[in-house]
Amino acid sequence: PIDPSISLLPKNIVTTTITTNNNGDEQQQHPYTTLDIVHRKGYLHTGHILYILDASNKLLFLQRSPYVTTCKNMWSLLGEHSNLSDDDGRETVLRGLEEEIGFVASMNFDDDHVDYAHVWTAELHPILKNENKTKESSLRITIQNATEFPLYYIRHYGARNEYRVDRQLTYLWIVQFPKRHEDMDWLLDDEVEDFKWVGLEEAGRWLSIDAMANDGDDGGSSDDGDDGGSRGSSGSSG
Repeated sequence: PIDPSISLLPKNIVTTTITTNNNGDEQQQHPYTTLDIVHRKGYLHTGHILYILDASNKLLFLQRSPYVTTCKNMWSLLGEHSNLSDDDGRETVLRGLEEEIGFVASMNFDDDHVDYAHVWTAELHPILKNENKTKESSLRITIQNATEFPLYYIRHYGARNEYRVDRQLTYLWIVQFPKRHEDMDWLLDDEVEDFKWVGLEEAGRWLSIDAMANDGDDGGSSDDGDDGGSRGSSGSSG
């Protein structure tokens, strides 16, 4: 899928910065805007949801920090908004893996077409904590778009969040890791308060119960699972 972010957003809210090289020559233009403006105005934009699976087919859920602006303390899948400078959705996916769970990716994609879906492979390097280098070991993951077209998502946050509105075309991705989560190092973002790995059947039951419990409420999933861990932990501690 190709992100249509630039064409979706009004031109008057998009600003362009120009970087220069060491010789002072113009090098590249970077269009950008703030997510705060997009949500306050309710502009349609693009985002990405990642279904991250480990080798035992457990699904990663992240709990948002109590200090973020929207969706405080809520549990969700890994989500990432598109940058206007991203060439396509795959770059957004890899940026999300780096920013949210601490894996730097090589941008060499191998493409395998299956029906409407494309399956790519990418090489990841886990970021070592408190160091500015990555481990020599690497992981080869697969990335696949889960649906042919994006889903339309809209949420009104109400008075508690100054009437922000999230109107988003959401691309869904399946990211498959080759190892169990216990055998990998994770470095979670500061906006992540907690995390858990949940089996697919258990995840379905958990979300169904949560949907009924929060029907009509502006709430999020409650943490009643066992397979969790603290922010910044390596793997998960049952």
